[in-house]
Amino acid sequence: MMGVNSIQKIRTVFSNGIHYLENSNIPGVNFFLSGLFAVILRNFLESFSQRSGNYFDLSAVRFAWVFSHFTLSYLALALVYILILYYATKTKIEKIMRVVFPGMIVLIVAPLVDLITSGGRGHDILYFLPAQPVDLLKNFFTYCSDYPGITLGIRVEVLIILTGCFLYFLAKGKSIVLSLAYTLLAYSCNFIMACSPIIIYQFLTVSGFSYQYSTSYMINFYSLLILVLSIWIAWLADKTLFTVFIRDSRFFRVLHYQLMLWFGFLLGLLSADQSAAAAWRTHGAMLLDMIFSMAAICFAAIFTIVFNNISDREIDRINCPERPLINDTVNLKVYEKIGYGALFAAIYFSALAGVKALFVILLVSGLYYLYSMPPLRVKRVFLLSKLVISGSSLALVILGYVIAADTLRQFPALLYPIFLIGVTLSANIIDLKDVKGDSAFYIKTLPVVVGETKARMIIGLSFLLTYLALCLAFHSAFFTFALAAAGCMQFYLINQKHCQEWKPILLHLGSMFIVLSYCLWKLAV
Repeated sequence: MMGVNSIQKIRTVFSNGIHYLENSNIPGVNFFLSGLFAVILRNFLESFSQRSGNYFDLSAVRFAWVFSHFTLSYLALALVYILILYYATKTKIEKIMRVVFPGMIVLIVAPLVDLITSGGRGHDILYFLPAQPVDLLKNFFTYCSDYPGITLGIRVEVLIILTGCFLYFLAKGKSIVLSLAYTLLAYSCNFIMACSPIIIYQFLTVSGFSYQYSTSYMINFYSLLILVLSIWIAWLADKTLFTVFIRDSRFFRVLHYQLMLWFGFLLGLLSADQSAAAAWRTHGAMLLDMIFSMAAICFAAIFTIVFNNISDREIDRINCPERPLINDTVNLKVYEKIGYGALFAAIYFSALAGVKALFVILLVSGLYYLYSMPPLRVKRVFLLSKLVISGSSLALVILGYVIAADTLRQFPALLYPIFLIGVTLSANIIDLKDVKGDSAFYIKTLPVVVGETKARMIIGLSFLLTYLALCLAFHSAFFTFALAAAGCMQFYLINQKHCQEWKPILLHLGSMFIVLSYCLWKLAV
């Protein structure tokens, strides 16, 4: 009876603590920063508990890589726990975060226990590694007692975390059986994270890539994992807001820029005279650089869309009344914060792809900021505004090219005038739907300056001539015929009396797929 009362008291105390964290008026950022600084403290303590050597003895670059790796791993694990707690209890994501992030202070337990039990010498904390074969099934069921890399400190730390999870499930009204089941799931996720180098090794080996454990591989792995988990959690946190961003994502425009990146990449492989498969197997980092660059483009797009919408609120009341700031589906301050968060994500993921990728993504983001925002707001300047689109497209082609070839020495010079003249004129298609709003606010677009009918003729011809010019870069009769036909169809669609913008844009994207398919075919033969 006394034991039951003690358990009930513990459960009550724990429930009160959870209730306080979930419902306090403390700003949400405080909880995240508490978790982040707890991780930094863990990293500091662990540097002294590693018997093989203090992390502070590493070079500055190596030190930065090691601590980035550890920080990302703990953040990824925290996101996994957030998902487990959500699906187990259906508690709001924001409330779960307010429990999980400050709870990360538990991470200091492992190095402290290792230091105390070893008389200050510490123990090496390690993953399960491919180079050190162990019986994973046995270690799973024996709480990793057969592997020295999972130290006593780690086992105590994980035990505290699992106990906390069990009590959390009980506090949320789950039965003991269900609470134990969800706690076992949490333990399984911990174990999988400890095995992640082996999982990566198996996946890459099956895919035909070579693999050797390294800090950079783990940073890339956790960055990809955090990307997926963050999108998942963002959807669960506010499905309405998430849907608003999806609907306002300018999908076709973002896809255009993704295709520009891949166009440049395939051109780079062609100039290097190697097949895509051979290049990726020889330089597996290329694939990761492309994935991170694509993610950076998406986040840069969110940043530019957010601040373009903020700047265009008055115009959008006429042209696009369905925009989120016009129909009040999103708060302005929240909207701005998301925009800045997207910029940070764009910088982070482009940096993972290398300094050149970081520079290009900053360039594209900067061009669109200058395009949309005062004081310069170059979208008001006739034709110069469309140089932002063509310049950004060219920059992403260049980025894809240097990812594959690492140099621009053999970059086709013909592409410069094609983009800076042909694409600049063709890009005016986006203004055909905005004539009323642009006229009302004296924004000098091509349809406003020369009239809508003449503008359609100019844009249609520019598409046709741009496609024909692109044929000069590829010596293929079939390719020339396909693009010429697409150019003629583009001219027809744009000059229809009731032209719908999505039709010529969809044809443009289809034409780009033809170009990419031709490049892939050239690589394969």
